[in-house]
Amino acid sequence: MFTFVPQLFHIDFGHFLGNFKRKLGINRERVPFILTYDFVHVIQQGRTNNSEKFERFREYCERAYKILCRNGSLFVNLLAMMKAAGLPELTSFKDIQYLKVYNNND
Repeated sequence: MFTFVPQLFHIDFGHFLGNFKRKLGINRERVPFILTYDFVHVIQQGRTNNSEKFERFREYCERAYKILCRNGSLFVNLLAMMKAAGLPELTSFKDIQYLKVYNNND
């Protein structure tokens, strides 16, 4: 995906609603959020001492998370309406339940 600037950013919908990747029956991911070194490199514009860019990224993530939590019911309802879209990760209300349980555990 591209921003208006244009800058490239990536959203991995393969992890959407707890559908974590498995190989040979083993969970490949052990954490709910994956931030690779390569992505940090892009955020910091290729410099290792560019911590203000990374801090801004962290603040944006925190703000986005708080907005989602404040509007959790709306978000769950929107996902329920999207069930008909045919996304493989969103085929039943059980998939949406993952979001409700995960959000309540924080």
